Amino acid sequence: MRSIASAAGDRLVFEAESGRDAAVVLHVRAQKPGVADYAVGLNGGTPRVLRSIILP
Repeated sequence: MRSIASAAGDRLVFEAESGRDAAVVLHVRAQKPGVADYAVGLNGGTPRVLRSIILP
């Protein structure tokens, strides 16, 4: 529906039909190898910090 960029990061907002579950799949590509830390939250809840190791 919209995206919001801030100093804290990007926020993506999706809309689903009332009372229906929705699945969101993001296809992302790392810009360089290393460790990537990021946070994912749902419905305004406390974000969960995740870590991925990107190999060359």
